Amino acid sequence: MRKVLLGMVVMLLSASFYCYGMEPVNDGNLNRDVELFQISQKYWNLNEILLNSQSSSEKSQLEQKFNQESSNYSKLVKEISEKLLKGWNSNDEYVQHFSQVYKSLPPEGRKAFYPALEALRNEIAINSMNTRDSAMSRFEEYFPGYGYGEPGFIYRKGKEVLREARGTTWQDESQTVTSNLNVSLTVNLDILNMLKSWLGLGHIGNLIVNKEFKMDFNGAPMIVFNVSFTLNKTITTRMKRKFEINRIWFELYKAPQTWNPANAKWELIGKTYEILQDPTGDEFVVDMTPPAPASSTPQISISDNTK
Repeated sequence: MRKVLLGMVVMLLSASFYCYGMEPVNDGNLNRDVELFQISQKYWNLNEILLNSQSSSEKSQLEQKFNQESSNYSKLVKEISEKLLKGWNSNDEYVQHFSQVYKSLPPEGRKAFYPALEALRNEIAINSMNTRDSAMSRFEEYFPGYGYGEPGFIYRKGKEVLREARGTTWQDESQTVTSNLNVSLTVNLDILNMLKSWLGLGHIGNLIVNKEFKMDFNGAPMIVFNVSFTLNKTITTRMKRKFEINRIWFELYKAPQTWNPANAKWELIGKTYEILQDPTGDEFVVDMTPPAPASSTPQISISDNTK
């Protein structure tokens, strides 16, 4: 394990993220930004595990954590790599946006994205000689500096120093609610009417509409309701959940490359950034799969406070 970690230290820690003047990432692609910067986030997480592994006595726990994070990183890299391969010949928007994000980083800071580009680069390399030159030139134009890095130094990400709001986005999420529970949800009017029909059919019991209020959804006001009910079976809900997207700046430290990062002399050299999302707490249900009718007639009571 130690030999593997030592080898990975050289590979991962040799990326440099200088604080260049950067072009802003397109705010119309917030979800794509979040997806792409998950690569950067996991890359730095692996980087930190390797740094800590040199001085920690808890080798087995670090190995387990490293393997899990490495698996997540590889899975995400594979998904993004497939999208790049699919869109390359048609020069679709995803490829163009990836190129924009890649170029927004300083040259050595792009190393976290190299694995996602490897399959595309290899496919271009094995094309016929008649098309290779033009295709390779285009690849180098879209992803300048691929495969290179500044030798002789290691890097680590420090604490957060600045948070810039980029916008908000709504995402679909599914949730399964198990049986024999008192369920509380925030729902729109369509779902409220659905619940009332389920109440009459005996799918649920004790439906109570506790509160009516307005929620902003994509710039428009929408009436939603806090409801509670008892459930004797399992249902699956599909909901909209709101996230705040931020560009978060972190300190960046640099040290001469060494096989023992615990002895490295770190120097603060600038900042690097990531695009991350945080839930705002705003959510509402937009669809449900009905449970099977209860075997016995449930107790039904409803206190509807709506107007």
